[in-house]
Amino acid sequence: METAGPRQGNLARVLGLVHAHGPLSRATLTEITGLNRSPIADLVFDLASSGLVEDARPDDDIIVETLADLARGRHTLAGFQ
Repeated sequence: METAGPRQGNLARVLGLVHAHGPLSRATLTEITGLNRSPIADLVFDLASSGLVEDARPDDDIIVETLADLARGRHTLAGFQ
């Protein structure tokens, strides 16, 4: 059996955090995970490209910050449906 590498672990961690807490900004994900901004941006991009999260911009926020949120209507977590 193959073990997950650090990238897969980080993808699962970010997805789990969004699942548990709802929409989180990339800054918050950076703070919680201890990862730098660039890897967080890459992880969110990969999760969004897979349809597991979506980037949303709050309508009422003057300082627009991208949020990672679970894709609407999708019930997939860490690759399991």
